[in-house]
Amino acid sequence: MKLTTKIYLIAALAASLVIGSLAGSAWSNHKMRQLERDAEAARQTAVESRNAADRLELDAAAYQQKIIYLEDKLSAARETSKTQDEKIKNQTGITRNARADVERARRTRTNDATAAELCQKLAALGHPCG
Repeated sequence: MKLTTKIYLIAALAASLVIGSLAGSAWSNHKMRQLERDAEAARQTAVESRNAADRLELDAAAYQQKIIYLEDKLSAARETSKTQDEKIKNQTGITRNARADVERARRTRTNDATAAELCQKLAALGHPCG
C-alpha cells in the first residue's frame, strides 16, 4: 500500500468517525429533546390529575357533610314518627272506648218518659221542676 492510500484511508476513517460522532450526537440531542417533552407532558398531566383529585376530594367532603345533615334529619323524623305512633295508639284506645260506649248506648232500651217522671227523677237528684 502506498502512503497516499494509507492517508486517504486514515482520512476516510477519521471522517467517518467524525460523521458518526456528529450523527450520534444529533441523535442523542433529538432523543433528549423528545424525552424532555415527554417528561414535561407527564408533569402537566400530573398537575391536572392532582387538581382534579383536589376538586373531587372537596366534592366528597361536601357530600359527607350532606350525608351527616340528612342522617340527622332522618333521626329527627324517626323520633317524630315514633312520638306520633304512640299518640295514634293512645287515640286508637280512646276511639275504641268511645265506639264501645256508643254501641252500648244504642243497645240500651229507651223509655218514653213523661214530664212527671222526669220531674220526679230530677227532684231525686236535687233539681226540682219549677
